Amino acid sequence: MKKFILLFILLPFLNSCSSEDSASNSSVFLLKKAIAVSNISPSFNTVFDYKYNGRKMDKITIGDVEIRYMYVGDLITKSERYTNNQLTSRVLLTYDSNDRLTSEMYHYDLTNNLAEKYQYTYNADGTVNYSRLDGNLTSQNNLLQTGKIYLNANQEPYQLDIYSQGNLIRRFVYTYGNKKSAFYNVIGLNKQVIRSPDRSLRNHLSTQIYDGNNNLISSATYTSVFNAEDFPVDLTTVFDNNPPTFSQYFY
Repeated sequence: MKKFILLFILLPFLNSCSSEDSASNSSVFLLKKAIAVSNISPSFNTVFDYKYNGRKMDKITIGDVEIRYMYVGDLITKSERYTNNQLTSRVLLTYDSNDRLTSEMYHYDLTNNLAEKYQYTYNADGTVNYSRLDGNLTSQNNLLQTGKIYLNANQEPYQLDIYSQGNLIRRFVYTYGNKKSAFYNVIGLNKQVIRSPDRSLRNHLSTQIYDGNNNLISSATYTSVFNAEDFPVDLTTVFDNNPPTFSQYFY
């Protein structure tokens, strides 16, 4: 379950441009391939291949795994994960009349009838409350945690507080740069998840994680080389004091 959810959270999916724009326009950059470079051997590299329908995400292929996307208008309403062409899990998304995400339902184990759901409530002060629940594919009523998301003027999450039984247990703090994300020109992906900084139209610079007593327990920094159009061509990630990891982007 955790690996499935992490995959959808960490893959950076961004932007809300007009669907009438053509992907054949030479000024439009669409990420075609990303390679997560292994520190062990090139044979352990992970390759992500991206396919589009115009400027809408069609599917992502990672080895024998394929993630397929379905839209209503310019909004992603479903993604399905296949392994060796067998459907293994899905995500269902709903939005309000302002195109804001209101729920994510993770059918993370179709065989064993297991699911999780995030529900979002938008507040007048610009913050967002959420509830995380689990259950089966039909209903999710068991409350696991609650949280509060703080959005900046660009509607990017800059702080995420997670609570268990009313007690703060984790705080995530995010910072951003002023360059473009790799998925800047892809329609609808920035609407998909508001808990993740990787949905920003700008490049993600850092994440700091604090415990419930506001003690720093982990951090990550993200640095890139950018092309002349301010799109990243690589990404170096450093988690705490671990050796850096490296990814390459091809448009």
